[in-house]
Amino acid sequence: MIATLGQSLGKLASALAAEEEYKVKAAEVLNWINSTIQDRFSVENLGNSLKSITSNIADFNENFKKQEKGEQLEKKLRLELVLASVRAKQQLAGLAQIFSPDESISVTTINSQWEQLEQKQQEYELALRDRLTLMKRLHIVYERFINKAKRLENWQNEKVALLQQEDLSKYTTVSAMEARMKSMRMLSEEANSISNSISQTEESVKELIESDNPVHESASEVADQIARLRANMEDFENLSSELFNQLKTNIESKLQILSKCLEYAKIADTLNLFLDDGLASLTESIPNVSSSVEMDVYTKTVDKLVEDSADYETYLDDLTQIHTLIEEAGALEELTAFSNVSIESLREKFDLLKSRVEERRVIFEELNVALGASAELVTQYNEYCNSYIQWIASEKDNFSQINSGQSLTDVLETMKSVAADRKNQSATYLAEMQDQYGSLERMQIIDQCNFIIGQMERMHSELESFFKNEISIVEEQILAQNKKGNALTDAQLLEFKEAFSTFDRDNDSCLTVSEFKALLGSFGEEKSEEEVVSIIQSVGGADVITFEQFIQFMTKESSAVDELVEGFKSVANGAASVTEEQIRNSGLESDYVNYFLSHCPVLEDGTYDYSTFVKSNFN
Repeated sequence: MIATLGQSLGKLASALAAEEEYKVKAAEVLNWINSTIQDRFSVENLGNSLKSITSNIADFNENFKKQEKGEQLEKKLRLELVLASVRAKQQLAGLAQIFSPDESISVTTINSQWEQLEQKQQEYELALRDRLTLMKRLHIVYERFINKAKRLENWQNEKVALLQQEDLSKYTTVSAMEARMKSMRMLSEEANSISNSISQTEESVKELIESDNPVHESASEVADQIARLRANMEDFENLSSELFNQLKTNIESKLQILSKCLEYAKIADTLNLFLDDGLASLTESIPNVSSSVEMDVYTKTVDKLVEDSADYETYLDDLTQIHTLIEEAGALEELTAFSNVSIESLREKFDLLKSRVEERRVIFEELNVALGASAELVTQYNEYCNSYIQWIASEKDNFSQINSGQSLTDVLETMKSVAADRKNQSATYLAEMQDQYGSLERMQIIDQCNFIIGQMERMHSELESFFKNEISIVEEQILAQNKKGNALTDAQLLEFKEAFSTFDRDNDSCLTVSEFKALLGSFGEEKSEEEVVSIIQSVGGADVITFEQFIQFMTKESSAVDELVEGFKSVANGAASVTEEQIRNSGLESDYVNYFLSHCPVLEDGTYDYSTFVKSNFN
């Protein structure tokens, strides 16, 4: 009994110890989770430089994610095993109440806190990445700033040193002082550019030093550098302004002679510009002039140039007086700073301008002669085109009257003969107009023509189409007459007409031996040249076959088909179909009989439809 009691007490003690162990370990895990969320995941200490943020990321990945978190995760998993062990021991000890952890340290609470840890870790890692991106960008901004600031400061130091060494006493002439003032202005513009560059540089690092962002470790260094650049710029501007004002004071003593130099320069440059423009206009090649109106424009332009030249030449006397005053004052060196144009060069250009004008007038006289000849060629071309248009109208009227008082066959032959002759005449007309138009085109005066050659070419084509249409009308009338005297249907006549026209390449309403042979081949009739000649001769032709002769030939072919049908009808004793016995007793050779029986359509009563057979194989 005592032994049993001891065992029970031992189990109870073991269960209670396990329960305490769970509570301790659960508190440890929860404390680690909370401290990690509050301390390690704090965004306050992410780092204020590329180096520090890189170090923090490395520490986070190596120490926390790979080691510390893994250890705590293992503790959390073991904690669940401890809880299961506590409950098992309490059950074995026969305890009435099995241990259920307080909600604050329950497995559910721990898992919930762990999920919060995971969420905070993700937020922290995102913050690390954002801070890394920011620090990388700020690091680039910082390096660019340092390089640019160094260049700006070097420029400031160099220019200040030059200005400090400046000796204004060496500038004894107006030209020298003006040149120096010009260089000072350029230096001032360069300084303005440097000041703008400093402002832009300061703006570029604003993100690096402004308080809204994490303060970069180099913020104070950057601010000091900007202040130093501003101070250096102020020193430069003060020294530059002092030197510039001194130069300005030195120049004021020579303003009187300077005004004369300026006056000379204005007059000389104006004259020089006028002469250069005038000479340039007289040097340019004259475009192709196609009318007297254009010629008048060029002539008036030259006349205006001569008139203006006479007015400008009077300024030479004024310019000579000004030059004399400057020379007496010993300021010719100053004058060269304003103008390099000499009076001698201006006189030479005036003389050259007069010479060029005379040369241009000679050219204009030659062009006027050429314009007269060009106008005559244009008139000839226009008259020839009008003559051609009237000829076409007349020929169309005459051609329409050919059918008066003649047979259709005679009319057709006359039309073909006349059409061939008039097409040749029209082609001759057209060739002459094309030659004339080509000459006018090379002379670049076709814009003066009343007709373009394309219009004449279209009229030539329209004349050919007119002849063809008129001939086609007569041919259709002949077809209508032929239809009355043969067994051909309207569809057959139309089909023969289209076939004949297709192979009538030259539209002369006749087919040569080769053209007729090709037409028969399209019908499946492969004939030798000798056979084709024989066919043409059989219908009254010689070297060619007319459409009427072609219809005569096709009519004979149609009659042969009818004869075949009548022959089969005789064998069938007048019936519309023939029996096998009747065809075998017809006297035909056995090979022909067998071919007929194997290819002829069979009717429902077993007889053979010889009409369909003949039309399918011989039509």
